Amino acid sequence: MIMQEILKNEEERRIHESRQRFIRDQLTNQKEYERRVIEAEKTGREEGIEIGEKRGEKKGAIQTAKAMIAAGVDIETICKATGLSPEELT
Repeated sequence: MIMQEILKNEEERRIHESRQRFIRDQLTNQKEYERRVIEAEKTGREEGIEIGEKRGEKKGAIQTAKAMIAAGVDIETICKATGLSPEELT
């Protein structure tokens, strides 16, 4: 009943349609924002995992190098085996 009255009056109809468009736009913007947040969180997790893996590999290489140094292995061989530079070993 109320909708019929609104639709009869052209000005009220335009206002109603404008409000409806605004609401739809707001919902679309909210969904897009949520999608972007989820994507950013996913990307952040993936980057964090990658950084963690690299740090772990580096720590493992350093531990191996320490053991090799203690065993008297030469620096050149340690560098080749661990991928560390001579500067990193000192």
